[in-house]
Amino acid sequence: MAAPRYHHLTRTDQWPPAACINSFRRCKHPIPKYFTLHGLWPSNRALPHPEWCTPPLFDPNEIVGLVSKLSVEWPNLFGADEILWRHQWEKHGSCTPFKEYDYFKLGIELMEEFNLTAILENNAIIPRVAPYRTQDISDAIEYSNLGVKPSLICVGVFLTEIKLCLDPLAQKYKVCPYLSKNCPNKLHLST
Repeated sequence: MAAPRYHHLTRTDQWPPAACINSFRRCKHPIPKYFTLHGLWPSNRALPHPEWCTPPLFDPNEIVGLVSKLSVEWPNLFGADEILWRHQWEKHGSCTPFKEYDYFKLGIELMEEFNLTAILENNAIIPRVAPYRTQDISDAIEYSNLGVKPSLICVGVFLTEIKLCLDPLAQKYKVCPYLSKNCPNKLHLST
């Protein structure tokens, strides 16, 4: 495997109810009520991040054996799943040293190993109308077996994404070189 030409991988999980509220596009139904993978992106400490690297182009035949799990863990909220997977591979995965199958399998494994929905539920953080302290959500993730501070992304008062960073080959979680500070002190995990 070639040495990566980026600083870290960014695992970005999205909260579908908030992603759908805050989008100009209509979401497919049913809308998942758990965190799903938005992307696994090669990233640098600062811009630019690697994108649209050399082919090979997306080949859906490469991931046939993963489709049932990808449809749950890494679904397209707005259209056909394959459209999202093609975009994620060609824009981001193509810049990693992973083969297409391994890139998508890695995404599934990361979601299964540290399931953010379960981590939050184990800390009594579930979708509700009343807001949560932002620090409580951050702490629940940091003090789980994960052991690193997450980057929380909000649109207004709604938690939309959680970003976690890994070393370039995704062998270990690490502190992200930048943490978003756009969430208010209290935020909503929308229902």
